[in-house]
Amino acid sequence: MQVDINTSEGSVSNGETQYTHQWNEEDRKVIQDYKQYHWDMYDFFDDLERNGPSSVEPKKPKTDYKFLLQGNKQKLKSNKFVGKELHAYLIKNCVTPGVAAYPKFSEVGLISNLESIKDHLISGYKVLRKSNSDTLAASIDYGDWLNVAFELHNNESLAGKQTDSWKQWLETNVGVGDSYGRKLRTISAVLGKYPGFRNLGLPISEVYGRIKEINSLLVTDKSAAEYWQKA
Repeated sequence: MQVDINTSEGSVSNGETQYTHQWNEEDRKVIQDYKQYHWDMYDFFDDLERNGPSSVEPKKPKTDYKFLLQGNKQKLKSNKFVGKELHAYLIKNCVTPGVAAYPKFSEVGLISNLESIKDHLISGYKVLRKSNSDTLAASIDYGDWLNVAFELHNNESLAGKQTDSWKQWLETNVGVGDSYGRKLRTISAVLGKYPGFRNLGLPISEVYGRIKEINSLLVTDKSAAEYWQKA
């Protein structure tokens, strides 16, 4: 199964992954353009390998990214954890089932100070984290379906029954972009055999941004792997 676990989607636009360096909008666009370019190049070579010289090579961004590495510009660096530190961080961010919904602000009486709003913020945050875990669980399941479809497409391509590339087939027949689909396939491939991750209350973008480190943890730390194998 071809799943790229070395691709890190760390620089998500919604700010869910924390960074030590703050880029301006123009610089961030350069980074995003190069990330998209390399994703497109992956698809290009995948299609070339499968179907021969039929695809059009993606165009490289016009702006040279190297200026980002010079002067007082710092390299993009995420707040990553590894090993036991990562294991503890993931456990800390798990949620318990049965989180009750919290009321809308308009449904609550007068709130005039921070102390009176604190409990509502705490309960609301629990709901958001539970929503994250539900989304992650659904993503793991859907990624499993995508991985099966990916292999079936590969088999049909080798047998000459399928002429479209995987990217083309997925976007045309399912409406799912290949980049997004690849993220779900990767998440499922790494986490699918570990039911404990279904309780993880982190945003899916952060989970994907840490997927390489999580995979390393599960491969190298037997006790950690056994912990996450528990439902």
